[in-house]
Amino acid sequence: MRRLLAFVAGIACAVGVARADDLADCDGAAFRSAINADAAFKCVEIERQSYSANGQSFTIRALRDGSTDPQLVTQHAAETLDAMLSAMSVFDDLASGFGFEFGNVSVLMVDPNRTVGDLAGEKFSGVFADANAYSFARDCVIRINIPVNDKSGIEALRNTAAHELFHCVQYWSYPKAAGVGDAAKWWVEGSAEFFANQVQIDTERLDDLGSKFIGSIGNTPLTQQPYRSVGFFAWLWSQGPDKMAAFFKGLATGGGEASQIDATLAAVGEMPLQAFGQALIDGKVAMPSGYTFPAPPEQVATTAINDDDKQIDLQVKPFTLATHALHFSNGTYNAWAGGSSFYKREQSGGEWSELDPMETIEPESCKDVRMILAARFITDSYADKVVLAAHRSKECFECAKMPKIDQCVVGKWRMSNEALLTYLQATHGQSETGNFSGVGGTAILVFDKDGTAQFVVEGLKIGAEVKIDKDSDDVLINVEANGIDSGEWGTDEGGAMNYCAKEANIGFKIRVELPNGYTNETEQDGMLEDSLWTYNCSGNDLLLRYTGPLSLPEGVEPRWQLTRIP
Repeated sequence: MRRLLAFVAGIACAVGVARADDLADCDGAAFRSAINADAAFKCVEIERQSYSANGQSFTIRALRDGSTDPQLVTQHAAETLDAMLSAMSVFDDLASGFGFEFGNVSVLMVDPNRTVGDLAGEKFSGVFADANAYSFARDCVIRINIPVNDKSGIEALRNTAAHELFHCVQYWSYPKAAGVGDAAKWWVEGSAEFFANQVQIDTERLDDLGSKFIGSIGNTPLTQQPYRSVGFFAWLWSQGPDKMAAFFKGLATGGGEASQIDATLAAVGEMPLQAFGQALIDGKVAMPSGYTFPAPPEQVATTAINDDDKQIDLQVKPFTLATHALHFSNGTYNAWAGGSSFYKREQSGGEWSELDPMETIEPESCKDVRMILAARFITDSYADKVVLAAHRSKECFECAKMPKIDQCVVGKWRMSNEALLTYLQATHGQSETGNFSGVGGTAILVFDKDGTAQFVVEGLKIGAEVKIDKDSDDVLINVEANGIDSGEWGTDEGGAMNYCAKEANIGFKIRVELPNGYTNETEQDGMLEDSLWTYNCSGNDLLLRYTGPLSLPEGVEPRWQLTRIP
């Protein structure tokens, strides 16, 4: 662990905030206990600086042990204090909006030759630094591990100094929230990473944290990812500093991980968290400096959907990002999520939208595959599984124009409303829970001698009634269509006709009225699809019998009765 926040046994005691230049006695037993030093430790001040924040004056001092060679720590101390003064300026600018409090700081530059044992302890030997804001009411104590920082360079040291200083601000400002222990560690470390990189950016470290976060957020909750959660805070800042301030002010002050999830959801909101997940997938999470976190790899779990029905059970945890690729082929489908709102975009990129069960998903041809990426940031604190489902509404069919043009068929034909109603009832099914109730308006088929065709509708109205359950009132569905669909037609010697749809320019409005009075209106394009028929043409009468491509129940033979018009 890069930085360890030292929690002391007296955490339950009343905590005060430093408001004057009243530094702890660094030669006292309490100070030695806070830095894990034995009685041989003798405090020597290297340098001190004063700073002003939130309208008050405070002190930052750098310390060493009396046995430490000053040459080994003096330069590190100067860089550390300079970084902390820069950081305090950044934090002070946010004081009023965030409710930040400030105090004095004592920074111990740990002897490079004594990083284990009597002074620093075994657990400190591999970390960059740690902060302890609970030992003293007016003084936050920070330890800087010089050998570990030296391996990363001076910029990493400045980043470390700002990180630890922000821990002090956290504990001064939100003592109850920060004091809940491990449950708070995700935001304590993640927000410190974010603000430290506002002072001194460490791109190598951000690359590492960002890559590990992308690789783990699918199964490790955000609330279990200290340090790596820096990307979340970068995104939250991009929504406006007021959004991050609301997060801090809404922090959980008790409970475990569930309380952290609930507080974050309440402060940030359901839809913004979905936007965070989408930005993460799209590689659009960035720091204020312009640094962009690594985008995820292209490989995601994929399910091929090429038959009638598919259900995909995704095992999930709260505050993880569920991502799954759906590859549709060999038909037209509806896809949806059971019990949760999933969002989708083309796998190759583009805009996100809700995965709507009423929406059709269709490859451009029978040889193509439509690749959809479905995702959801899991906000339900109890979730352990989500379901993605798909249903094939129509098998793939490649329409072929027949070679003959029967001159009897050439002309303009009006469709009877009763015939259209019968066709709809036969092709879409009738039951006790749903039926087509009526058809009105005008529908005309035009067959030209060059093999082109048009389906023209003017004020065509179709009504349907659906019963949700046996005890409920009907849901009323009304469709009004206007426009022209274009296609090609042809016949053979055996009395068969094919209509191959080419261009959909019929717009129709769908109005759904629920029993509770709720009304929803949507608009879509296109109406007439590829159709296979047998036909009988005689003078001014044309009878079309539907034979495909939809599979129909045995004994069902939808008919269109048409009359020739001038």
